[in-house]
Amino acid sequence: MSTQDISSFPQKKVDRESIIVNVFIITSFFALIQDGMEKANQFTDEPIDALDIFEVGSFSQKVIKDNMTDLAQFDVTGWKTTELKYPNRIPKDRILKVNIT
Repeated sequence: MSTQDISSFPQKKVDRESIIVNVFIITSFFALIQDGMEKANQFTDEPIDALDIFEVGSFSQKVIKDNMTDLAQFDVTGWKTTELKYPNRIPKDRILKVNIT
């Protein structure tokens, strides 16, 4: 190749302004993503703590037990109140065997 052949190639122009803008965007992204991930971590920790899934039994058993009221418990109080200390006393291992009807 001669020097004429090499000089005929177009020279790639370096756009320094776009490099600076890209570096600024990348550093901003990394600074914001850390804070955003921390907020997302807190956001997911609160519902997990509220569910108390570390109890004995499955999650479905806990949901059913927490949302079921046994009419026999009203009978224990003589039907005097709707605020029961224990809405049901069914063990979690038997809660899925209860016939709703």
